[in-house]
Amino acid sequence: MDIAAKAGFEFRKEVAGPFSLATFRSANLLGNDVLTVYIEGDGAPWSSSTHPPRDPTPLNPLGLMLASSDGHHPILYMARPCQYLDEAELASCHYKYWTTERFSPMVIEAADGIIDRAKTASRTRRIRLIGFSGGGVLAALVAARRADMDSLITVAAPLDIEAWAAFQQISPLQGSLNPMDFIGALSQIRQMHLVGEKDTIVPPAYVKKIQGRMPFATFVIVPGYTHNCCWDQDWPGLLTRKLQ
Repeated sequence: MDIAAKAGFEFRKEVAGPFSLATFRSANLLGNDVLTVYIEGDGAPWSSSTHPPRDPTPLNPLGLMLASSDGHHPILYMARPCQYLDEAELASCHYKYWTTERFSPMVIEAADGIIDRAKTASRTRRIRLIGFSGGGVLAALVAARRADMDSLITVAAPLDIEAWAAFQQISPLQGSLNPMDFIGALSQIRQMHLVGEKDTIVPPAYVKKIQGRMPFATFVIVPGYTHNCCWDQDWPGLLTRKLQ
């Protein structure tokens, strides 16, 4: 992809569990103590609340755009299961992995394993996890199981997926784990959660209810921003916000 090429990222498909996950990484993984990992959002939009896309590959890969403008190195960008696959690969990737089981234990273990490999290759000691939208949910679930976390940052992420499903009046994500069930582990991690003032998918009214359950975290409502706009316009500036 042009976005990744301009940032000097190298493309790989990595097998983890039953998945072939698309990743991009810094050409040089060495040179820092912290590996920054970006996790993409849920991908292509649904045509309705009951009709998921046939192919979950994002039309606007905001997670990749943020990774490409991050000045820290080394960087690993990770797509979600079933994204960026050819027709044959997609046919063998079950749709449940971009619908009800998008945050299943199997998905979390696969992401965690790829991070372990990149950490070994980069000779880093700590992990900085950043996730957009559903990628933020996955980032939180991965962070909760790791003992080497430097920090966790999410962008427009529905961190309580049970409350979010009720708020949006959609069916619960059966088979998926909920970050709110891992509050104890998350409370030990420095973190910041960014929310768009005009986001209708993960709106501030919903996020404020979560905030009361996470007094250990920094929440920032960004004026004028929506779910998809305009996070990439001043991403390095947003990253300078102080984490709790």
